[in-house]
Amino acid sequence: MATPGQRIKGQEVTLQLVTDGSTIEDEINEIMDFEATYEMEILSQGYLGEKTERKDAIFKGIAGKFSAHIHTSKAFDYIEKIRAKVERKTPDTAFNLLGVYAFPNGEVRALTIPDVSFGAIPVATGSRNDYVKIDFSFAASEAQSVDES
Repeated sequence: MATPGQRIKGQEVTLQLVTDGSTIEDEINEIMDFEATYEMEILSQGYLGEKTERKDAIFKGIAGKFSAHIHTSKAFDYIEKIRAKVERKTPDTAFNLLGVYAFPNGEVRALTIPDVSFGAIPVATGSRNDYVKIDFSFAASEAQSVDES
């Protein structure tokens, strides 16, 4: 059993936004939270003469969200890149997410989410005291977790 000191915290996790496989979008680096959900669906089918339904499952991709504070107007350039792809002005642009988890025992796990599609992107200014925040929701067909230790 792991001791409490061995659990990973957000300070050991980084998220990088990568465009076209190599450009790290450093204008959005003040990530506040990150969530990735492996989307799976349980299928259930009943047949005559059987007492219970049979179960199966399918993988439907990965979806998630993250929020960031912005410190430069270039964050809006990233949103414009996303919009240009959605509007088919730059259909070959690829957006990837890379989450790096550095565990206290020295293990490092990289979660790569290639060819991300983005949903609505609200830009929020809560009040005079609040920092401007951008929320991103995303989905992709696949994700890969690789041991980088």
